[in-house]
Amino acid sequence: MSFAWLGKKARAVTNESDSSESTKKSAVQRPRSNRAPPSYSDSNDNPANKFSVHITHVPFSATKEDLNDFFVRNNCVVDSIRMVRKPNSEGVVVFTGVAFADLFDNESYQTALSLHQSRLWEGSLKINIRPTLDKSRLAAVAAGRTSRVQTRKQEQAKRKLDVLQKAVEGEVGHAPAQPAKRKKKKLGKKERQRRKAQQQAKLERRKKKELETE
Repeated sequence: MSFAWLGKKARAVTNESDSSESTKKSAVQRPRSNRAPPSYSDSNDNPANKFSVHITHVPFSATKEDLNDFFVRNNCVVDSIRMVRKPNSEGVVVFTGVAFADLFDNESYQTALSLHQSRLWEGSLKINIRPTLDKSRLAAVAAGRTSRVQTRKQEQAKRKLDVLQKAVEGEVGHAPAQPAKRKKKKLGKKERQRRKAQQQAKLERRKKKELETE
């Protein structure tokens, strides 16, 4: 049984006679919901995606039936559920953890949005439930994200350029540092006298050696 069975039943209700209308409406109502869903003719003027929600962080092992049971348990009338699947690196088509659910009326839609950060089942991750954006709003969000990324990249490039420029200015604007001159240690009086006596003794030895060679 597909998840669009409510719509088909609702269309059948509008074509039945007044005597069978109440019976048909009770047949299309979910067993855990206390209200009858409106017919599609009541919402023909609604824009696309008005009652559609975008679901993320869905467990990879989840199925359409799991999501449908989750919404039914919380009194939401579901029209259809779409699971986003893509091929992985090995070429195998797998579920990406993203899904879309079309709710039947505004009450179900608001209830579904209130389930944001709920758990599909005990122990699973909390799922995100947000309104589905149409193409124009999705393009605006993507454009804003691209603009922020470009601005960040420009700021990073400017910071790198500033650092490089400061490094170049530091090398050109300042002469290479000269090695510090070693300060002579100031000698004491006794040390000066000792060194003077050594020099005199050395000089006398040299003179004596010169006389011997003559």
